[in-house]
Amino acid sequence: MIPVKEKEILKKLLHESKNNVKITAIISSKHQMFDLFMNFISELKQIRESLVDVIIIDDPKTVSQYLDVFILPAFIISGRDVKVKFYDLPIGLEMIMFIDALSAIINEPDIKPIKNLKNVTIKILVSPTCSLCIPVMRIVTKFAMLSENCTIEILDVLENAKLLERHGILTVPVIMINDDILYANLNEEEIISFLTKHLFSSPFEK
Repeated sequence: MIPVKEKEILKKLLHESKNNVKITAIISSKHQMFDLFMNFISELKQIRESLVDVIIIDDPKTVSQYLDVFILPAFIISGRDVKVKFYDLPIGLEMIMFIDALSAIINEPDIKPIKNLKNVTIKILVSPTCSLCIPVMRIVTKFAMLSENCTIEILDVLENAKLLERHGILTVPVIMINDDILYANLNEEEIISFLTKHLFSSPFEK
């Protein structure tokens, strides 16, 4: 299920973790990908079982009651101050993003985060074949470490056609905070400016 190269990277990461990370997997027992998903979870548990929790939901309609997840299946990687939610199985390039997010949280710097005005959820829309999505996710994840109680959601565009249509999105990667969207010619300077605007308070605000 997990490619050999990626499995070796996961082994190194999870065994080096000092329990500052938790992976929660959520799926409906009725989901068509249930067996495939559980095989993936089984491989993660074989690497380090204590870091992986599984929630199996019989009624998908109740999913919003669990950690504010709205699509199944889902993975939640929780650190001290940052939480990354992956929707669907991480396959292809999305596996690299899954590993990158895990690595960022495991290596989360031991610094006091800069307090933002409110808890923020950052959505990143990606596709399994998008090579530009990986560096964008890396920038967002590392920058979010400076914020307090920030959640990052990784969404596959193929599973979110209604969201694309509603906002007129034509390409990926996309960074979305509330109804504000950044998706054209993404570069590090633009991304940091966008995130700063939304994550941190102005020195003049009380």
